[in-house]
Amino acid sequence: MNTNTLERAAVPSLAAGLLLAAFAAPAAAQAPSDSTATRVGNAVTITVRGETPNPVKMRVDSSGSLIIEDSAGITAGPGCTRSGTGNTAVNCGPASTVTRLSVALAGKA
Repeated sequence: MNTNTLERAAVPSLAAGLLLAAFAAPAAAQAPSDSTATRVGNAVTITVRGETPNPVKMRVDSSGSLIIEDSAGITAGPGCTRSGTGNTAVNCGPASTVTRLSVALAGKA
């Protein structure tokens, strides 16, 4: 095999590898945090994702709001808001009006 043949084979492979890396990077950068909490009406749904076990805690704060905490990170979906600093707790409104609580567990994201 001569040098021209190697160059013709290597250039498309290198270009394909760079193109794949360019498309893979944004997806990894936008990976969701481990858990998400949403509230629609009186129903609160918590979706827990992640490969390692981590405690997800629910509590009622002094104002009567349902606070959901995940030490690995939690996203405030519709009906919930970020609570405190960081990304480990969300406030899903008055606990007294929650009539349905759903928790979905997944082993891997």
